[in-house]
Amino acid sequence: MNAAPACAVSVLARTMPLLVAVLAASRAGAAVTVIQAGADSRTSAGIGAPDTVHNGPSARSTDAMIEPYLASTSDSREDRYFARVVDSAGSGVRFTGAERAEFFVRSAVNLDAGTGDVQYQFPAHGAASGYAFYEFSVDTASTLSFAYSASAFAVPLAYAYVDFDVFTVDARGQRPASYLRQAPLTGTGTLSYTVPAGRYGLSLTAFSVGGISVPIAVNAEANGSAVANVSLSVSAVPEPSTEALWALGLGGLAAAGAKPLARARRRPKPL
Repeated sequence: MNAAPACAVSVLARTMPLLVAVLAASRAGAAVTVIQAGADSRTSAGIGAPDTVHNGPSARSTDAMIEPYLASTSDSREDRYFARVVDSAGSGVRFTGAERAEFFVRSAVNLDAGTGDVQYQFPAHGAASGYAFYEFSVDTASTLSFAYSASAFAVPLAYAYVDFDVFTVDARGQRPASYLRQAPLTGTGTLSYTVPAGRYGLSLTAFSVGGISVPIAVNAEANGSAVANVSLSVSAVPEPSTEALWALGLGGLAAAGAKPLARARRRPKPL
């Protein structure tokens, strides 16, 4: 057997365990633990009287594998003479593991006071909200990566928005302990936060509201809607020691293989 290939095989055999260990270390991910997640919805409608509130089911989970899907919906409708109020809201959470999740919220209000005799006109009001949240912990420095799409629309006499918050949770479970983000969300894009080991949370809300006062001289409408999708991915931040191990492993392979290969080249060939 040729000496040079034999040396290369020997060096590879000696260094392979180190390279495998380095590869395993570089691929290690953050251990994410679900604390709680949930989806809620609520609508309310009233015509000439206090709003009637309809709360959708409150879906909760503390295990992303046992309960990977959470959903809540609520709808309201009120009719009185020429006035009508129709509200709708929904929210959902879908897990593909504790480190990956998707969140969806929507809300809409539609009010129509109509026209007619003043004695048949009544003030109308409607509101709707979809809400989703997730609280979790990470055992190492991690990157929280988000991709989002959000929009809100409203005509005069109505208002709608999407709000997205990311926050820390203290050791006593107090939330929020501090905010990484607390602001409305619109358009499409990505967000990223690098955080130390600890407990964190996020909340996503779509809210719509409308109101019509009387008397009215012409047909009056108030329409508003909001919808949003947000995805989360949690990944460990590579540690400097991992990069150093890669350099050490590759450097060792080069150094270990250089001398035997050099000796093999210098060895005189038999006559």
